[in-house]
Amino acid sequence: MSHHDIVLFDIKIRCKRIVKPLHKVYLYKRKDSKGKEFVRGIKSKFFNSSPDLRSTNGNWMFFKQELQKAIDMHVPQKITKAKSHLPWLTRTIKRHMRKRDKLLKLDTAMRILVTGLPIENNGTRWST
Repeated sequence: MSHHDIVLFDIKIRCKRIVKPLHKVYLYKRKDSKGKEFVRGIKSKFFNSSPDLRSTNGNWMFFKQELQKAIDMHVPQKITKAKSHLPWLTRTIKRHMRKRDKLLKLDTAMRILVTGLPIENNGTRWST
């Protein structure tokens, strides 16, 4: 091979996106009114189960499991997925996008005030 030959590479490159698993979110503002009574019942159940015979770690696990049961029963939940993170949208690009949108909104308001003409195509075209 001489020094005049061209070296050519075909490389397949894709942006890697990290897919985060779905997770459960509790909606505490919509909790059931019977939940407080259930939590009060945990207190009596805990002290009636002779906590002196268990270790501190065992008592904690008992309390944690009972509290988790109460939350699962009386607090509604929804499954959500993580917000997708686009690595090519940097902070600077997002700032420019917000500035563009703000200027478009200002331009729209000014054109309506000045011309009084209606906007077509979701604010992207003007009727003349």
